[in-house]
Amino acid sequence: MSPSRLRRIVGTASLGLFFILFFLTYLAVNSGATSVRHPEIVMLATTALNFMVIVVTMSLSPWVGIVGTLGALWIVYPWFVNYDVHVVFAFAASSLVSWSVGTMFCRNFFYLEQYHKLAMDRAEENANILRDEVNQNNADILHLERRLKRYTQLNEITEQFSSTLKEDEIAKVIVDNIYGLFGKSDRVLLYRVNQTDQELNLIHSKRIGDVPYVRLKKGDIFDRWVVWKKQPLLVDNTRKDFRFSIENEKLDQSFTSLIAAPLVSGERILGLIRTDSKTPSFYTQEDLRLLDIVADLASVAIENSFLYQRLTDMAVRDSLTALYVQKYFKDALAQEVRRFLESNIGFSLVLFDIDNFKDYNDKYGHMVGDLVLKHLAAVLTKEIKPGDIAARYGGEEFAVLLVGKDKKEAEVFALRLQDMLREAPVVLRREKTPITISIGIAACPEDSKMADDIFRFADRRLYKAKKKGKNRICGF
Repeated sequence: MSPSRLRRIVGTASLGLFFILFFLTYLAVNSGATSVRHPEIVMLATTALNFMVIVVTMSLSPWVGIVGTLGALWIVYPWFVNYDVHVVFAFAASSLVSWSVGTMFCRNFFYLEQYHKLAMDRAEENANILRDEVNQNNADILHLERRLKRYTQLNEITEQFSSTLKEDEIAKVIVDNIYGLFGKSDRVLLYRVNQTDQELNLIHSKRIGDVPYVRLKKGDIFDRWVVWKKQPLLVDNTRKDFRFSIENEKLDQSFTSLIAAPLVSGERILGLIRTDSKTPSFYTQEDLRLLDIVADLASVAIENSFLYQRLTDMAVRDSLTALYVQKYFKDALAQEVRRFLESNIGFSLVLFDIDNFKDYNDKYGHMVGDLVLKHLAAVLTKEIKPGDIAARYGGEEFAVLLVGKDKKEAEVFALRLQDMLREAPVVLRREKTPITISIGIAACPEDSKMADDIFRFADRRLYKAKKKGKNRICGF
């Protein structure tokens, strides 16, 4: 309870007692029951009145106290008419002293109230400051908790990104993690950029049940903007964003807001990751920053998978022609023999080399010889079917496994390959120069069921074709 409230309560009660005492004294004086023959009663009454004057003045105000003092003098004056002037003066002086004491206490109480009020205001101000600090600290704690949660999620995402080096698996991990990271996105899209023509291709996506399949596999105006600018993008409403003119654009109507971030490795754009929502203004700048961080991590994972694939290819493919190397081909030949023994599916081996290849190197140099090898490999790659295996077996010698094809089909393939090389000559120093090849063919099971024997037959027939004048096919 505040001092002012307590003082008002005491003052009100004292004023009530003062009026009661005032009334009783007035009745006693006017009834004649009390006279100057009983001075002790007179003194007791005047003392009580003076005390009440002090209390009332102290509790309420000096003005109330002066009124009470004058009233007391008016009541008790008839008692003192028979006393000398000194007694009357003494009573009046005591009443004034009582009023002065009450006034002094009243002033002190006023100062105490002001001090208390100031102290309370200061305490309330400090309490408000502390309350604001507590609220700010709580907000900071919540913010830090959210950041910690997201950092934990990013750490888990990083670990998952490093769990595989296969690009298709990396793509699925990226999309799944971003879908889980933002929770309520309607779909997530992952595009790769074709490094030859810089065209976008959708390689993986994820969507909620009622969202239709993606129709624009090559991306839209927003995706092209991200690739062109190499910057993250936030769109609150795809139909009202002044940065984009969508009048002639075919847009999926299943989304309204989106965020997208590029996948960049150095100066090279690898693709982009994008997440959409049907709700306008669904994403925030914080969401965009988070997606950009994940995109950086995804870029590293995709680049690592690309380097891993290159290393893998280098281990099994020739660096000049991109055909398989000899060791891989030998393993594949042995595998096809085992498969024949299990499933009775035959195959043919086509072994050939370039006629007079040494003349290319001697006449034009080794760089031109490499050009001839690359040209032949390109033609060969176009001719073989899925499942067939082509390899650069040695210098200018090549080998092809035709799975499921007998010797006659292999001869048809060999003739077609010779025709393609004749129809597509290599240009050497502005001259069209045809490439001719000598070919030896062996088949399983016609010639043998052993890998070494099959290769030996094909090699002998290749030598026989060259001995007969080159540019020939020998299958027997």
